[in-house]
Amino acid sequence: MSATPEERLAQENRRLRQELEALQSQAQAWQSEKQAFQTQVQELETIRRNLEHTVALYKRCLFGSRSEKIDPKELEARIAKAAAQAREQLAQEKRPGDPPPEAEEEKPEAKADPLTDKADLPADRPADPPNQKKRKARPHGRGAFPAHLPRRRIEHLVDPAQARCACCPDHPPLIKVGEDTCEKLVKLPVQYEVHVHVYPQMACQRCHEGVTSAPRQDNRLKADVSVIADVVVKKHVEHQPLYRQQQGFDRLHIPISRQTLCDWTGWCSDEVEPIVQAMAKYICAQPLIQSDETPVRMQLADGQMETARLFAYGLPWAEIVFDFRTDKSQKGPKEFLQGTRAGFLQTDGGSSYVPVFKALYLLHVACMAHIRRGIFEARTDAPLAVDLLLAAIPTRTSGN
Repeated sequence: MSATPEERLAQENRRLRQELEALQSQAQAWQSEKQAFQTQVQELETIRRNLEHTVALYKRCLFGSRSEKIDPKELEARIAKAAAQAREQLAQEKRPGDPPPEAEEEKPEAKADPLTDKADLPADRPADPPNQKKRKARPHGRGAFPAHLPRRRIEHLVDPAQARCACCPDHPPLIKVGEDTCEKLVKLPVQYEVHVHVYPQMACQRCHEGVTSAPRQDNRLKADVSVIADVVVKKHVEHQPLYRQQQGFDRLHIPISRQTLCDWTGWCSDEVEPIVQAMAKYICAQPLIQSDETPVRMQLADGQMETARLFAYGLPWAEIVFDFRTDKSQKGPKEFLQGTRAGFLQTDGGSSYVPVFKALYLLHVACMAHIRRGIFEARTDAPLAVDLLLAAIPTRTSGN
């Protein structure tokens, strides 16, 4: 029995609905796969950018400049250029009937200056453009030598045969009417001398009982304090190692071993130890302490080299005390800051300080230099945002 036209239409309608539902399900599956692929592409793009950023950092550490200084004028110029480009882009996006961006902000009129009025300027002199700052004159020539240096006057006398007038018939002698001076810096050669300390032995010529002499100085060292101070300053201030100082003494034919120079440095360290302790006590009594640590090479008794740590504790623009430790553990900062009255400790994110904050109830103050470094390293990804942040950091830190 054949189906009626109505039944055939109903069957065709059901078949088409089933196909439509299958196509919709397939479209939803494809849309889900598309979203998954887009998410995967975004993740891969993030990984690629992170890898490029890491490679750029490694290249900068290996081959680039390590300085993070930026000229404030260059920074302001880049920000002004970005602002000008933004204004141009905004002007292009506005409709023809809208006012220009310059008309949106009312600028105050410049007050007339009677000293720089355009009517008083010569006709051939062009007027200065508005808002132009006058540049300071650059210093030129050599500066004078400091006044505390001793002066030695050396006169260059005129030859007596030329000290007579060649114009007058009788050639009268010339008189002094002035003088020209020229200063030159001279270095006197280093000169060492040996002081022979003599202690006369005094005794009675009658009874010959007892011998008297002047109190003796500390003669354990082979050098005077002036020589030891020079060695210490050259080592710690001028960064001249002791073996190079030994070579300098050898050139002067003064035989001094490196061990002797080490003994002099150790003796000086023992002598200034009370001053260092007083400085450390003063630092720990302040409300804010700054600290940082750096690795140093340490030679063991068997000649092997290990990495030790040198912790620095100080105040802003004031005293600094160094504390040597053989490792990077929390023991060093905890022992140095034990009993401190400070409430704030400014450090980096080093692991040595984390337990110290809780143990001594100190509030961690972040280091702006490390925060700025992270911002500086992102300048290739967001140059305008980095420039704005770098320009704002000095204003925030200066207290303005």
